[in-house]
Amino acid sequence: MFKIISLLLLFVFCGLNISFAEDGPISALFSDSDQEYASQPDLSQADVYFNEGFAYKNNGELDLAISKYTKAIELDPNHAKAFNNRGNIYLIKGDFSKALLDFDRAIALDTNYAKAYANRGLVYAHREEFSEAIIDFTKALELNPTLAEVYNNRGLAYAYKGILSSAIADLNKAIEIEPAYSDAYYNRGLAYFNAGSLNQAIFDFNKVIQANPNMAEAYNNRGLAFTYLGVLSESVADYTRAIEIDSKFADAYKNRAVDYYFMRKYDLAAQDARMAKELGEPLDDEFLKDLTSVSHRKKWTLGLWK
Repeated sequence: MFKIISLLLLFVFCGLNISFAEDGPISALFSDSDQEYASQPDLSQADVYFNEGFAYKNNGELDLAISKYTKAIELDPNHAKAFNNRGNIYLIKGDFSKALLDFDRAIALDTNYAKAYANRGLVYAHREEFSEAIIDFTKALELNPTLAEVYNNRGLAYAYKGILSSAIADLNKAIEIEPAYSDAYYNRGLAYFNAGSLNQAIFDFNKVIQANPNMAEAYNNRGLAFTYLGVLSESVADYTRAIEIDSKFADAYKNRAVDYYFMRKYDLAAQDARMAKELGEPLDDEFLKDLTSVSHRKKWTLGLWK
């Protein structure tokens, strides 16, 4: 039997741009209207640079933010928050080596710094060093058990290690802390899918779609759950919606082609198979052979599968 479907494994790690991953201004330096810098004589010069770095980061000027945090560190080499926030920007930029060095230094300066452990865990996770990530996420949660994002991230590290029961437990905790946490529902839906709990996966993808009605991946993955349950009318509707949102969503074309095949809508299956191939999504050779043999449409077979 040919392999018919592939789950779109887009687990969502959080922490690159959310509040728990960095520290805010040392004191209220920004107006409500434009967040412009305002001098305050009671701050150290290092803290002034720190707050300027925070403002530049919020404006998307990451290189300038790094330069300000670097100046803060030069003036105060024990400024753990500056190391953490600069490391966070390196993490956003994908410079994991520099991020790791900064988080290491922040933790060395403050061994109870939950945010720095959480961020270093993200570095390890992005480097696919999931055991090390779990250690740091666990330490962060020991220091601050209210961080929903860290439960989410540790749950994903467990998921990538194939420990789905622990992944689901952590994602449950993330949702318990933050009931509207859409990313946690999405990730738990994927974990439930991989654990074979299809109806629970559909419940979670429903939650995601309610919160993010234009998230094509959620429709695609809910469609996969319906496909495995044999509810092809629902799965085709979900793949179709995913394609409406993203007309170049190769996985959705591929998955809808398979469903059309089982619904004996061979011409439609061939059209979607062609689109998936044009978009660079490989299809199973045995499936293509079977589709070609039943399609009875020569124009689909001439050169299409070469």
